[in-house]
Amino acid sequence: MHRGLRARGWVGVGVLLLAGCATTPGGDEPLGKAEDYYNLGVAYLNSGEPRRALPELTRAIEMAPRQAPYHRALGLAYLLNRNPPEAVKALQRAVELDPKSAEALNDLGQAYLEQGDLPRAEQALKAALGNTFYPTPQRAHFTLGTVYQQLGRLEEAGAQFRRAVDVDPEFANAHNSLGIVYLAQNRPDLAVASFEAASRLTPSVAVVHRNLGIAYFRAGKRPEARAALEQALKLAPAGPGADEIRDLLRRLR
Repeated sequence: MHRGLRARGWVGVGVLLLAGCATTPGGDEPLGKAEDYYNLGVAYLNSGEPRRALPELTRAIEMAPRQAPYHRALGLAYLLNRNPPEAVKALQRAVELDPKSAEALNDLGQAYLEQGDLPRAEQALKAALGNTFYPTPQRAHFTLGTVYQQLGRLEEAGAQFRRAVDVDPEFANAHNSLGIVYLAQNRPDLAVASFEAASRLTPSVAVVHRNLGIAYFRAGKRPEARAALEQALKLAPAGPGADEIRDLLRRLR
């Protein structure tokens, strides 16, 4: 690989909470106005306004403190506001109230990951995947793969990313992360296939084209590398690594 130019990931927290009845199984507290605050907070989360969600979800919990979905939503709001410690507290409470919630366990694993507590992240994510009724296990596979990637356990990381795309073939971030693992393992042809899948799914994300260009270069496919890198620059001319991309393009002429 060209010195200084490395494949990059882009990791975000995927949040989609359905507003509506949020009662924890076995809960007996009246919801009333609390449910209205919860639904409003969820609406703010789903519209990309996590800061505005915080006071609404806090009010909901003050009125109905034993509703696990309320604590989970608050944890996600803190996570999206880049406050992992508070996210961990809220999500731990969600899991205490509903230990079988794979979604809350996955989100807790994500919060631990953001906090840098990789052992606890691994534990929470494995617990989430232990729930055979988890409707979106690709999320936990992806996050667990990221944990293993940060720990340098590339074989295990690759296995988790492959499981994520097996469950959801349109999971672009997992394809991208799998490509990064393949590059680190010096398997550029497999990396090309992963980055090509990611680029088809997210054609407007510059970092994917950048990674694809690097993989093509490593695989000896210079014309394809040039085309992918030029697309990356077109999409983000001042983005991360733009100067290194221009340097590599000059070498490819």
